[in-house]
Amino acid sequence: MEAIGTLAGGIAHDFNNILAAIFGYGYLLQQDTEGNAAAQENLAEIMKAASRAKDLVQQILTFSRQREQKRLVIPLDNVVKEATKFLRASLPAQIRIDVQIAVDAPTVLADATQIYQVTMNLATNALHAMEGRPGKLNVSLSAFGRRQPSSRQIRKFRPLSMRC
Repeated sequence: MEAIGTLAGGIAHDFNNILAAIFGYGYLLQQDTEGNAAAQENLAEIMKAASRAKDLVQQILTFSRQREQKRLVIPLDNVVKEATKFLRASLPAQIRIDVQIAVDAPTVLADATQIYQVTMNLATNALHAMEGRPGKLNVSLSAFGRRQPSSRQIRKFRPLSMRC
């Protein structure tokens, strides 16, 4: 397992070097295309995807124990919106996506990259289950509370209001 972690760390560092070039040229293109709104919008998406890739590298480094996990208080709605925006751009035309985010969507202590990855993985699994057929992917985010009876079954746990 240690060897896999070392290998993952090495790959992550190499990929990070490639990302440095993507960021550098992306910034140069942003400067070169000032005044061209369509190009700026596309470049913003490229830079956002590169930033996600950078975060993924950080996750790999965390796995290889070369970096501590970065957990912050984050609003889940922003992460889910960003993931579904990326999904929309990459979905086949015959797949629709319906996103429903509750106004009371929770804020959690988590690593935003991991939440993004979980959202993407769940959506990708759902798309694979459609087996190329037309359909609709429903993504929803809302708060919920844990039921009282289940929390009383184990005496050492106190009932809490949970959000996900």
